[in-house]
Amino acid sequence: MFELSPSDKAAWYGAALASVIFCWEIYKHLTNRAKVRVTNVPNTRLITKGVAGIEKSEPYISFRVANIGTITTTITNLGAVYYKNWFMKLLNRPHNNEAFAVPHALNTGGRDMPYVLEVGTEWSGGMEQTAEIVEMSKNGWLMGQVFCSHRVKPIITQIKIKEKN
Repeated sequence: MFELSPSDKAAWYGAALASVIFCWEIYKHLTNRAKVRVTNVPNTRLITKGVAGIEKSEPYISFRVANIGTITTTITNLGAVYYKNWFMKLLNRPHNNEAFAVPHALNTGGRDMPYVLEVGTEWSGGMEQTAEIVEMSKNGWLMGQVFCSHRVKPIITQIKIKEKN
């Protein structure tokens, strides 16, 4: 039977440990990026006067964008695109080739775009919820888009507007 000398065992141990550390460094490099989570809440209203004299704004679609990654990114724009059906969305063919941008997002914190989104922070903003947008949401696929500096393509989230009870 073949027996390893102590120096051979140490060499094998060092080679195995170096391989594990090399794989760990590759993993760290690949995951060291901005990772953004986007959620939306339709039918949001702002209360402009205190609880006693409640005065609500027109409804809007609220977007919350959180950086859960490891590096900073910048939110550059907010928009939406409408697809007639799921197949057109699959093909990435918007209805009438129309997409729209929201140049001045309704925001709740006075943080307009472009906004630098640090690691662990959140940005909130929104877009008007018009009757046309409600119809788009009911009759097809209305997708909210958040454009960030770390990606070429936008981060998308489906906007589903339900009937009020």
